[in-house]
Amino acid sequence: EDVNEAGCRFGLWFEPEMISEDSNLFRKHRDWYFHVPGRPRQVGRNQMVLDLSRKDVRDYLFDTLSNILRGANIEYIKWDMNRPLTEVYSL
Repeated sequence: EDVNEAGCRFGLWFEPEMISEDSNLFRKHRDWYFHVPGRPRQVGRNQMVLDLSRKDVRDYLFDTLSNILRGANIEYIKWDMNRPLTEVYSL
């Protein structure tokens, strides 16, 4: 509301398809990122790519993003994608 009252629009810039080792989500769901079993994990920018082929991951992201976007007067989003998919493997 303060942002809008100042004549600005409020937006979010995020990259929800990424997961960092130092996150609660990773600690809770160590199997939710793309990786090839038996091979070293590929980390880029201190992140791995979430496995969106999994229904539980899609459901989590949909619910989480929906709650964030409903919770404030967010007028735009910028969805960043800075990491190539290097381990496209899903269990």
